[in-house]
Amino acid sequence: MNRYVIYRCPEGCDCHQKLKEHELIGATIAETLEEALPEIYEQVRLDILTFQPEEYSQGVVDFELFDTEEHSRKYQYSFEAIFTPENIMHAPSNGFVYALQEISMD
Repeated sequence: MNRYVIYRCPEGCDCHQKLKEHELIGATIAETLEEALPEIYEQVRLDILTFQPEEYSQGVVDFELFDTEEHSRKYQYSFEAIFTPENIMHAPSNGFVYALQEISMD
C-alpha cells in the first residue's frame, strides 16, 4: 500500500520552488496511483471550492499535464486542475498546480 499526499502549489510556482509555501490539502491510501486517482481528484475539486464557494460551485474541473517529477526533492507526480465555470460571467477559468508525494507504507 502507498499513501498519496496532495499539495497545492502557490500561484506562479511549480513543484520545484517555494516548497515551504505548498499547502497540504489531503491524502489517500491505495495500492496504486491509478486506484488513488478518483479520490485525489475529488479532494482537489473540494479544495478548489474553498477559494470562492459560490463562484466555483457550478462548473467542471479537468485534470491535465499529469507528469512524473523525476528531479523533484519531494514529489513523484504533478498535475494541473483547470476549473471552467458553467457561466463564464460568474468566474474566470483558473488553473491550479498540484503535486503528489507517494509514500510506501510497506
